[in-house]
Amino acid sequence: MKKFLYSVLVCVGLATSVSAQISTFLSDSARISLLTCSPGGSVEELFGHTAIRIEDPATNLDLIVNYGLFSFDQPNFVGRFVAGETDYMVGANYPSRFIRQYAYRGSSVTQQTLALTATQRNQLYNALLINMMPENATYRYNFIFNNCATKPRDLIAQSLGNSLQYPFGDLYAESDLTFREAIKRYTRTAAWSQFGFDLCLGVGTDRLATNNELMFLPELLQEAYSDAKITTDEGNLPLVSSTTVLTPKTRTDSNYLITPNRLFWILFVIILSISMLGYRKLRPLKGLDAFLFTVGGLVGCLITYLMFFSEHPFTDSNFNLWVLNPLMFWPLISLCIKPLRRFDGYFYSFWAISSIAFIIAIPIMSQAINLAMIPLVGCFCIRSACRAAIWLKTKA
Repeated sequence: MKKFLYSVLVCVGLATSVSAQISTFLSDSARISLLTCSPGGSVEELFGHTAIRIEDPATNLDLIVNYGLFSFDQPNFVGRFVAGETDYMVGANYPSRFIRQYAYRGSSVTQQTLALTATQRNQLYNALLINMMPENATYRYNFIFNNCATKPRDLIAQSLGNSLQYPFGDLYAESDLTFREAIKRYTRTAAWSQFGFDLCLGVGTDRLATNNELMFLPELLQEAYSDAKITTDEGNLPLVSSTTVLTPKTRTDSNYLITPNRLFWILFVIILSISMLGYRKLRPLKGLDAFLFTVGGLVGCLITYLMFFSEHPFTDSNFNLWVLNPLMFWPLISLCIKPLRRFDGYFYSFWAISSIAFIIAIPIMSQAINLAMIPLVGCFCIRSACRAAIWLKTKA
C-alpha cells in the first residue's frame, strides 16, 4: 500500500486537474475496472492493494484512482501512526507508472472490468471525482474498516445499489474466518510481522468477520467480485465482464531462518542455563533482570498505549498485557533505588506465579496467543522463579 512521495505529489496534482472535469460524463465506450495488486515483501505491502481504473477511449482518458497514498513527511507521522491517526489521500495515477511500480517489486496487477451500465459508470465516475477534490482527498485511514480496498468496495456498491449480489448471500452474515485468521493468511511467510500483529491486536480480532468486513483484504475483494452478479432486466449477469493480468507475479515468498518462535526458544535455553548456574552460586544477576524486564516493560508500554489511547481497531482488550506491562520496570527501579530492593522477593514471586498462570490459561483464552509468547514468557518466569528462590533461601 506504500507509495513513493514523488507519486503522492504527482497524483495530487493530477487529481486536482481531473476534478475540474466533474461536470463531464463518460462516453458509451468507457469502462471502469477494479485493479488488485498482489502482496509485496515489506510489512506495509503484505496485504496487497486495490485501485480503480477509468478508461474512456473517446476522450483519451485513462487514469487510476488510488486510495493508498500517504507521506512520511506528515508532522509526527510515527506518533500519529501508533495512535491510529494516520491520514491517507486519494489521488490519480498514470497507469503506466502505477503498473511499473508493482512490476518492479514483483507483484501482479489484475484488472477486473466491471459490467456497469452507462448510468452506473457515470455515477461511480462522479463519486470518484468528488472524492478526489482537494477538500475531500484526505481521509482517516483504518487498516481494517477504512482502507484502500473498502473505499472502492463501498463506492462501487453505492453505484450499483440493490442490483449487486455477492456469491456468499447475506453480506452482513458471519463468515468462517476471524479477522486474525484472515490476517494470518497474508503473514504466514512473515513471522515477525505476524508476531507483531498478534502482540498488538487483542480479543476483538478473534471474532468472526462478516462477509462484508473480510473484503478489507484486496485479494478477498477480488475473489468476491469474481463470482458476484448484477441483477438486470435480462436476469443475473456477472459483475466482472473480463479479467486481465496486466503484469504477472514474479516475486517469491521468503522463509526466514530466525523466527520469533525459534529465537525465543534459544533465548529460553540460554536464560535457563544462566539461571541454574546463578542459583547454585546464589547470584541474583540483577543487571540481567533489569535489562530483560525493561525490554518487556517497553513492549508493555506500547500495548498499554494501544489499549487506552489508540484509535486502531481491536487493540482495546489484549491479554498480552497480562505478562507484558509497565510493572516490569520494577527490577530497573529497585536496582537504582536501593531501599526498594527489600520488596524484590515479593515482586518476583508474584511474577513467577502470574507467568505460569498465563501459560496455563492460553488454551482457554478468548484471544489467540502467538506460540512464540510461550518461550518468551518462560524467560521471565524462569528469572522470576530463580530470584524468588534465592530470596527465600537467603531469607531462611
